[in-house]
Amino acid sequence: MASKFKIWHGFALACIVVALALMSVNIWVGGLITCALIGLAAFVVARDRRDKELVQAEFDRFFTLSLDLLCIAGLDGYFKRLSPSFSEVLGIPLEQLYREKIVDLIHPDDVEKTRAEIARQAAGGKVFSFENRYRCKDGSYRTFSWKSVPAGQFMYAVARDVSQQKAFEAELLNAREVAQNAALTKSAFIANMSHEIRTPLNGVVGMAELLARTELNEDQRKYLSGIRGSASILMSIVNEVLDFSKIEAGRMHLDVENFEIRQLVESRLSLLSVLAQEKGLQLSTEIDVEIPPVLKGDAGKIGQVLLNLLNNAVKFTEAGSIELEVKSELLSNKACRLRFSVRDTGVGLNESQIARLFEPFVQVDNSLSRKFGGTGLGLSICKRLVEIMGGQIGVQSQEHQGTTFWFTVELEISNLKAVHARTSIPQKEIPPLNAAVTASRKALRVLIAEDNKMNQLIVMNMMNALGYKATLAQNGRAAVDLYKSEHFDLILMDQHMPVLNGIEASEEIRRFEMASGGRVPIIAFTATVIQEEQKAQFQALMDDFILKPVTLESLESVLGNWEARLTSVAKH
Repeated sequence: MASKFKIWHGFALACIVVALALMSVNIWVGGLITCALIGLAAFVVARDRRDKELVQAEFDRFFTLSLDLLCIAGLDGYFKRLSPSFSEVLGIPLEQLYREKIVDLIHPDDVEKTRAEIARQAAGGKVFSFENRYRCKDGSYRTFSWKSVPAGQFMYAVARDVSQQKAFEAELLNAREVAQNAALTKSAFIANMSHEIRTPLNGVVGMAELLARTELNEDQRKYLSGIRGSASILMSIVNEVLDFSKIEAGRMHLDVENFEIRQLVESRLSLLSVLAQEKGLQLSTEIDVEIPPVLKGDAGKIGQVLLNLLNNAVKFTEAGSIELEVKSELLSNKACRLRFSVRDTGVGLNESQIARLFEPFVQVDNSLSRKFGGTGLGLSICKRLVEIMGGQIGVQSQEHQGTTFWFTVELEISNLKAVHARTSIPQKEIPPLNAAVTASRKALRVLIAEDNKMNQLIVMNMMNALGYKATLAQNGRAAVDLYKSEHFDLILMDQHMPVLNGIEASEEIRRFEMASGGRVPIIAFTATVIQEEQKAQFQALMDDFILKPVTLESLESVLGNWEARLTSVAKH
């Protein structure tokens, strides 16, 4: 606009020069032409002034009406021009804003970074994203987000008030923190409830196991069978709730190890074979011969999903057969994708039931839930576990025509041809209890650290029934003192005890062993599921664990295994 103004002024000046030249030739003609040229020049100058005023008016209108905060600031630290929106947001008149230094309006914590930005722009830098807080008339602060470019001694900038956005972000962060704390609280609650439920449940199961080894009449055995069955159902419910809680909290992790697929399948089928025979169901299995003998993956979780699907098939099938098929869908040199299918000839499902089948806490049919029981968590947990392992799960079914559940998992191929025992010590079978065995077991000295009176009664009676000699410690401190003063071959260590808990007592025993030499096997005796973050600590201190409620069979199996190991080591 300035260059255009200079051009038109030059044109008017040229007109005057031409007019003076013509007047020297003919005064009358020159006079007329001069007047015309002077008039034209005046018109041009007036129009140029009007255009300049219109441009200024447009510029003012843009500043006045802009929804953003427009600003021209000098490198001397003062505002030169502000849009009225600044006054509306801050509640301070523009005249006052022009008088105050920019840094005097800024939150004290933001002054230094603002000075640095001004210095950077003075050196020619541009600002594409910068935030600071400005003081309002009432003393509160608003957060502005800036974009700015330098031009000579000025900075041309546009800002937006992002205070509400910042408040929303703070609320979201706070809500996230609250949710995380709630998840941790829930996890801790579930862990504590696991312990509190398992402890009395251990009493029920333990006493039932001991009672089963006494002389009972037919009615008593029938009643005892009902107690044991109810305890087993309650235990499965507790386990499902714990698994679901761990999955929801994102604390379910994969334990990758070598395993044989045939051994895995056979072990899960054997758990249900008796129940299937009682119902007259035919169990059959088919495993693809192309599947490598040893694979790498989480065999425990694969087995858990497989057992749940097989258990459902047996539960919902009154007559006919159940078929398990394992085939290879994709096979390479390093990995394979397996597809497990469980087909039954049971009650089947309609489309509505299938649509809700994998939702948590959903029973496909209230009448079925009343007849067969269950939490409605089993299939939801299966779905989550399969997805964690990178696979998929699904179902095909028709009402009254049976059901086929399937799932896939991605697994590595192991270089091993077979899975060997984790220890070189043979895992011998525990012989039936007789006088010779009892005498042998009495030579093994076992220290038991347990504070709960009911659990003390159960475990000491179980040890007596199995023929082991046991010494009882009432708490962790007593267990440490007994170990330091006497010789023990094995320690069963409860985890929740007064004075010293199981971890603390085990740590003190390990420190004592570092000075004295040797290492006694410590078996964790716990009613709380070992969390993922605790495994490293457990592996450093403990050699094995027994999860409550403990049965005679599980206690006998663990103690027999360690008795075999200790005997083998003693011989060598």
